[in-house]
Parts: sequence; C-alpha cells; structure tokens
Amino acid sequence: MEIENPMISVCMITYNHESFINEAIKGVFNQQVDFDVEFVISNDCSTDDTHIIIEKLIASNTKKNIRVSYFNQESNLGVMPNFVFALQQCSGKYIAICEGDDYWTDPLKLQKQVDFLENNPEFVVTYHNAKVLQNDRISKTNLIPEGRCEDFSKDQIKKGVWMPTLTRCFKNTIHLPEEFIKVNYGDFFLNCIYAEYGKAKYLDFVGAVYRKHDGGVHSSITQIKNNLNLIHDFKIISRYYFNQNEKELSKYYKNRVKKERNSLLKTIIKTRDLKSLGKFFGSYV
Repeated sequence: MEIENPMISVCMITYNHESFINEAIKGVFNQQVDFDVEFVISNDCSTDDTHIIIEKLIASNTKKNIRVSYFNQESNLGVMPNFVFALQQCSGKYIAICEGDDYWTDPLKLQKQVDFLENNPEFVVTYHNAKVLQNDRISKTNLIPEGRCEDFSKDQIKKGVWMPTLTRCFKNTIHLPEEFIKVNYGDFFLNCIYAEYGKAKYLDFVGAVYRKHDGGVHSSITQIKNNLNLIHDFKIISRYYFNQNEKELSKYYKNRVKKERNSLLKTIIKTRDLKSLGKFFGSYV
C-alpha cells in the first residue's frame, strides 16, 4: 500500500548484519504512532543472510501505517554512498536514523520526537538517551552521561556536538552538498547541514540500544585511523563553510584539523605505529 506524504521516514542502512537486523527492524515495526511512516532500508550487497531475513520481516509486517521501501544493492557501494542513497529516498517531513546493528526499545520514541518538533518549530532536531550492548550485556549506565544531556543552539551544533545517530529525529529540510559523500563520518556533517534550520532538543528518555561489536564501523577503527579520518573530514567541512561564506566556521574547522594532527602525532609516538601512518598519511593529511 502506498503512503503519500509520510510524516516521517526511518532511514536504515545495513551490511552483513544477519545477527542484528531482526531486532533493528522489529524496533521500527513496534513503533506506536498516529501518523504514517516510510521505512527505507538499503542493504549494501550483504554477503550473509541479511537479505533473506529482511524479506521475511517485511512480509510479516501488519502495520498499515508503515510502508517499507527496501533496496538490495546489486554491488557494494560503501558506507557513505549507501547512506547518501538511503537519505535521498526519504520523503517524510522528518527523518530518523537507525543502522542495522542498533535497535530502538521505546515504542513511543517516534511519537514523542515528532510531537515535540511539530509543536516547537524553532527546533530542527531532537535526540534522547540510549543503552550500550557489548558482549551480550546491557550497560547499567546510559550512553550519554548525565552532564552531557542538554539542548544545543544552532552555533553549537555547527561546531560539532554529540547526539547519538540512532537517537536523532530531524526535519527533512536538508540538501546534501556534493562534499557530503566525501567524508568518513556522515552523521557529524549532517549536524552542520541541518543546523542552519534550528536548535537541538534533548528529550529525557532512554529509547534505544547502541551495539558495540567487532564488526561495527567505529569499533573496528584504530585511534590512528580515527585521527586521520577526522583530519580529512574537518578539512572538507572547513572548505564547505568557506564556500558558504562563513569564514569564522571555516577557520574553526581549520583549527580542529591542527588539533587532530597534534593528537595523531601523540598517538603515533605512543604506539610507534609508523606502518599505519605510512598507509594512511598520503590519503588524508
């Protein structure tokens, strides 16, 4: 059944998540909302049984107000191109993101976030807290420490604030610039893009589980590569703001490049990992 003008699009990318995708998709199907939901899933040519599991779950969906748009890529796009592809399929007034290895636990998550954004037009994004799952154990503490649960102004968002991706719900007013596909961490760059349209609101509830595992994108990145990835991204964001004639923000991200380079040097000295430096240096710095 076609749903015209959905209130929200749920954007999910997945790759080789056969052990996790069931919980991720059911967390969306379990949402209790009084509006229509477009559920976009883009499977980046998984080599395991992710595709089979997704098809079975889609067939079992009984929610008439949730329409699934499933894309099983014929070749592997890579994380960022697949993310961009999925975002471009989203037609809802709002977008919420949940990757295929995380999952939502609060069935009223989307209702709470959409209700707030509908009634507070000065805000562009809401986020909430989550638990961490590692080694089959749910953390007792929350993903966001108590002292970091706060609202953010537009200027704060532009300079990079931490709002866990799986907890965000934001207005679909974004236009992805051509630089977006070049970064390593798209969720960070998204902040810069939609911050043009409003503030961020922290909603005080725990509504999701962030999974830490060896196959996760961030879990598998070494500290050196993470430094190099950030140097690369901050340089792109600096150029983006320069082209937007926001010179102060461009300068701010140039300074962040310098800080990451200093951090990189300290890490190399500590680990003596010159081989990794040689592997990544030419591509990122």
